[in-house]
Amino acid sequence: MKNSSPHLGLLLPAWVIPGSAHVLMGEKMRGWAILVLINGLWIAGVLLSDFEAISRSFNPYLFWLSSGCGLTPIVELTFSPAADNVMHGLASVNTYKDVSRFNDTGVHMACFAGLLNLLAMLDVADRVVAPQSDESQQ
Repeated sequence: MKNSSPHLGLLLPAWVIPGSAHVLMGEKMRGWAILVLINGLWIAGVLLSDFEAISRSFNPYLFWLSSGCGLTPIVELTFSPAADNVMHGLASVNTYKDVSRFNDTGVHMACFAGLLNLLAMLDVADRVVAPQSDESQQ
């Protein structure tokens, strides 16, 4: 049983680490499933796109879509100064660097992870505002 009633303060951990609020609310299986699926999708997307999926300079609009996962702005703000220097250096190189084959796929995966996390956060908010008893779910 739950020791205390959940509150809207759970939306912050749900945003930063998808699935964590469900685990904190006592819904461990749902929370771990969300955590593995959404974070796995986000990590795979970021790696497939060579970190361009979370770059405001490469994809400013798609950056905000993937910001549904709180890790996107946190990672981007943490590594942004170094990334800006690297990108400035790459822009000055005269040789053409080919875009990886799965770049667009990775960008879309990160965006889908962000949008799915927004749905998971709405699920948390719904359970906080209108909690359902076990009897009404059957």
